Parts: sequence; structure tokens; C-alpha cells
Amino acid sequence: MSKREIRQGDVFMVNLSNDSIDHEQSNVRPCVIASCDIRNSKSSNIFVFPITHAYKKAQPCHYKLYKEQYDFFSYKVNTVLCEEGRSISKKRLERKLGSIELKDLLEILKIKEYIFIEKKI
Repeated sequence: MSKREIRQGDVFMVNLSNDSIDHEQSNVRPCVIASCDIRNSKSSNIFVFPITHAYKKAQPCHYKLYKEQYDFFSYKVNTVLCEEGRSISKKRLERKLGSIELKDLLEILKIKEYIFIEKKI
């Protein structure tokens, strides 16, 4: 992958590979970049949350993004799976789709805390 700017809140198509176990997200799918810009520029790894268009039962660790707001999505409703966040190599990034607004990014980062701290959001 050529040197390119990767920013927190960007949405990339990411190759999560086919070696998933059980219910881990796999294949090529959109992911939102969650790691801070300093890490994104200095590290060979970044932290992402996968996004799915498949219907998912509502959970406190999910966040919905809509095509009407982000025209780079192919589907009307897209669910950010905050419980599936993981560190990946930048080599897994395929192409940038776009970026989400700060208000949505802040909500996603707030929701991810639910995974680690049991509290009401």
C-alpha cells in the first residue's frame, strides 16, 4: 500500500480475511478507523470497527449509519459493530470510501466503552 493519509473517522474497505473463527467478522467489508491520528501516522497497525449491512438485533454496542447521510454506503442502514473492534495492519486497507461526521465518531467512541465498562450509556 502506498503512503496515504489515514484519519480517525475515515471509512475504508478492509480485507479482514477468511480465517475468522465462530462469529468474528471476515471478508472485505467497510470499517471505520477508530485509532487516533498520531497512531494512524506512526504505527503500521490501526484500530478499526467493522461495519455490516446485515440485520443485527439492537445491542447497546451497535451504532447505525445511514446511506441518506453518507452516500458512499451501498446499503440504506449500516451497523458499526463496536464489540468487534480490532487492531489490523494498514496493509489490509483497500480503498477509502469516505469519512463520517465528528458527532457520529464521538458516539461510536462513547459506545465502545460499553464493551469494557459495564454502565448505562
